[in-house]
Amino acid sequence: MCVIVDEQNRVVGAQPRDVTVRNRLLGRGAYVLVFSPPSEGGQLLVYKRSSRKDVYPGHWDVVTAGVVRAGEEYEDTAARELAEELGVSEAAAREGLTRLFVFPYQDKICHVWGAAFTFTLPAGQVLALQEEEVDWAGFKSMAQVSELLKTEQFTPVGKHILSLYQQQQQQQQLS
Repeated sequence: MCVIVDEQNRVVGAQPRDVTVRNRLLGRGAYVLVFSPPSEGGQLLVYKRSSRKDVYPGHWDVVTAGVVRAGEEYEDTAARELAEELGVSEAAAREGLTRLFVFPYQDKICHVWGAAFTFTLPAGQVLALQEEEVDWAGFKSMAQVSELLKTEQFTPVGKHILSLYQQQQQQQQLS
């Protein structure tokens, strides 16, 4: 069951995922920008979603994401998704997550209060990608990601989060 929230991000109920997606109910999602270790360039994980996905099939993405389930907090969901989608232990995921910001987002498919995080893979961590979720994945520099954004179709929410992250990084550099 997925958490359903009101416009102020207060939990008001729970519904099955298919009902939530079909009816565009306002829910919560956790989104993680995953980076390679600094010793390996600190590059961003970019992947192409499987064409079998029900939301944004075949699109490129820059976040590992999932819907917040009933009884979970954003951090729980982020750690669960890192474990499920990348093979990182939940303990390592929880330890390495850094919350960036909480944001409302809406497009023609997605209606969500999201929490964005960063996670840097531990050195030597091998990714164990779910074949049913991902067609291709690899680490790219921010310059390479910028070029891909010009030519490939990315999930709108992933692009939005990346833009907010880059703005936040620029503001921190100016302070």
